[in-house]
Amino acid sequence: MKSIIISLTLLLVDSLCGAQTLKLYPVGSYVCLPVSDPAIETEACWTDPDIRGVLLRAAWSNVEPTTGVYDWSYFDNGLQLCQQYGKKAQLCLIAGWRSPDWIYSLGSKPFALAGGKKTMPAPWDPVFEENFKRIVTAFGARYDSNQNVLSVTIWAGGKVVECFFATTPADCAQLDAAGGCMIWATAAESLIDTYVAAFPTTQMFLTTGQCYANDDSQTMTEVANYAIAKGLGLETDALAENYPAATSREFPHTHIDWKTIGVTNAQLVLSLSSPRMAGQTAWQIAGNALKCGFSAIQWYPTDPAQGSYGIRYFDQKAR
Repeated sequence: MKSIIISLTLLLVDSLCGAQTLKLYPVGSYVCLPVSDPAIETEACWTDPDIRGVLLRAAWSNVEPTTGVYDWSYFDNGLQLCQQYGKKAQLCLIAGWRSPDWIYSLGSKPFALAGGKKTMPAPWDPVFEENFKRIVTAFGARYDSNQNVLSVTIWAGGKVVECFFATTPADCAQLDAAGGCMIWATAAESLIDTYVAAFPTTQMFLTTGQCYANDDSQTMTEVANYAIAKGLGLETDALAENYPAATSREFPHTHIDWKTIGVTNAQLVLSLSSPRMAGQTAWQIAGNALKCGFSAIQWYPTDPAQGSYGIRYFDQKAR
């Protein structure tokens, strides 16, 4: 009887040890560095005590310039700097129109949007799906266990990291001809599954956007609910003084009640130095973010010099 109890106890321990536990998610003020930032080592954020970490972004075309040949040096360098200066990191690998050109030579079908100014692989194309799944799997194998990596902002079928896709009548017509909004939604949900498998211990965020202008955010709502059910948080990259409206019950580009979302992340729509942000202060933006309940804000590199008090205030109050 004693041996049976011991055996059952060992089985329970093995089961608990086998379960994946998420690392802490990002809280407070972070700096959104330029994509593959060439000046990363001299950015002021590394020695700023009010900044807890950075968002490291790289284009798929830079990380895999040749099929199957990876260059992780940008992420590795950024994480080494995080270790050196006691910061944490959020990561983002961007596909969309930042996908490598070799994907088309393998047979992936191009999809032109926004008046033909940008071309990207169709997210539902099987050649694209196979190759992007491969790099995301490698991405997770390399960084999921890194304790300085607190989150990953996933790419789920948008032109860039946000889920903006068919945003005009012409875009919607092209998508309808290819199979309709559901073909995009199915591809986005498949991408979510790929990331969940690759990063079992890291918090992930889906950045919402207008993925199909003809359905009043219904498609984005479906995909975002799917992401939430898989443990992802939601992110908006349009944070400003009055956006999102703290009085709104719905997360941007969805019909999802804020209160049903486990964790939320935000990035400023533009740097405080941008003419379009004239009159807005870090204090005002931080106040709106706190009212909305965001756990972290991604500021831009020059923002701390312009709004240190507001950035410090958010960092101290965020939960």
